Amino acid sequence: RTDVILLLSLNSKTGSATLISFPRDLYVNIPGIGMQRINAAQEYGGFALTKATFMDNFGIDLDYYMLTSFSGFTNIVDTLGGITIFASQSLYDLCALPQAVDDYCYTPYGSNYMNGQTALWYVRSRHSTSDFDRTRRAQEVMVAIFQKSMGLDALSRGPELYSLFQSSVETDITLGTVLELLPLGGKIYADSSMIRRFAITSDLVYNYVVPTTGAMVLVPDDALVNQVLKQALEQ
Repeated sequence: RTDVILLLSLNSKTGSATLISFPRDLYVNIPGIGMQRINAAQEYGGFALTKATFMDNFGIDLDYYMLTSFSGFTNIVDTLGGITIFASQSLYDLCALPQAVDDYCYTPYGSNYMNGQTALWYVRSRHSTSDFDRTRRAQEVMVAIFQKSMGLDALSRGPELYSLFQSSVETDITLGTVLELLPLGGKIYADSSMIRRFAITSDLVYNYVVPTTGAMVLVPDDALVNQVLKQALEQ
């Protein structure tokens, strides 16, 4: 089941990139399966079913997908030589990393260099926070990966970097498509204000316990969610 779900929309006309986070416990209709957490779609039917789920619940037609494992994610960050993330909030939480003090790690507000294992902890940690906070941190890490990749002259090293990360990612995005999008990536890299970030947050859902299973899920307020998606995707 997918631990983090991020939708990326690239707009060549406006030169912008929009990230939208979907909490993994969002309770949606999975076509042919029924009401389930959104993170189950990939497990039940791969990207084809994830694509159908997004269309059925949000009217969004997904074009491509990228999927990585925890080890793949760690390898990506380490292959880049680590990343520098900008933490918009400090994080103090349990961890099992070499830098831990009494089993806790601390990330202060501001710029923080991280290797693969630390970045994975930063994205997944939730003992002292919530899944909604995790979505913010996931976006911060994705932006950092993008910035580090572009900083390594991705514009001229597209084929090399694509080959380098191919073993860490499952995707249907071809090298040709990547090369077509790289000039847009260069424009976004030059102006970070063109990265727009949205999320399905706690004020757009309500908690619900599924009677048959006892599972705690998040039921979306369709009207509010649609407003956010419209704002995110129509500009």
